[in-house]
Amino acid sequence: MGALVVALFGSKNYVYARLPSLLTTVNAISSNDSMSFPGMLIGCAVSAVAAIVLVQIIGCDEKTPVAASANASAPLGARPDAVEEQPTVVTEDITVYAPMNGEAKALEEVNYPTFSAGILGQGAAIIPAEGKLYAPFDGKVASVFDTRHAICLEGEGGMEMLIHVGLDTVSLGGKYFTAKVKDGDTIKVGDLLLEFDVDSIRREFDTITPVLVTNADDFSVIKAIQASGTIKVGEPFLKVKQ
Repeated sequence: MGALVVALFGSKNYVYARLPSLLTTVNAISSNDSMSFPGMLIGCAVSAVAAIVLVQIIGCDEKTPVAASANASAPLGARPDAVEEQPTVVTEDITVYAPMNGEAKALEEVNYPTFSAGILGQGAAIIPAEGKLYAPFDGKVASVFDTRHAICLEGEGGMEMLIHVGLDTVSLGGKYFTAKVKDGDTIKVGDLLLEFDVDSIRREFDTITPVLVTNADDFSVIKAIQASGTIKVGEPFLKVKQ
């Protein structure tokens, strides 16, 4: 129903930005299309209101508790508490190690609101001292950007990470960057992921590099172990806890 309203208004997204929840609607703002943004807002409102109204009218069935359904299938005469207990999975703290040599910085010090406000994820940043980026944990490469200025990784506990070398470096189109891995590669701590000409990039761009856990909502704690001073590859950088 919401999509129908948006289509009737002819609303479009004029920029691509991974903003959370309703903030995504601002992507529809355009000085050349005055009805695009209102249409997007009305479509979202219709989706929310319609869902609430339909649930109140139709209702929804409650799920059968797991314990009750398990007891129902137990042999006749068996004690209710005889159902096999499921083991509790305990996840240890995950340590993210520094992926480059340089100067550690708090995320709030990144001069780019999308990063500093935590819109893309939580973590910290490093100003690189040399043009090499290493794996911060054991896992795999989810994707290497075509412009090679950024890389997405997957690690323990379903952790998803974005490492973005410099600010606005996407505009370089891959110049000065060389990828040493490809999508799907398995990685170990300390494996070389990217090489880049830090001196050439520094002449035009801020080279501060955000290191972000992009699915931060899946974890209870994402904390910088070191957010200032000199840091070296392989030193503990972030603590992540489920």
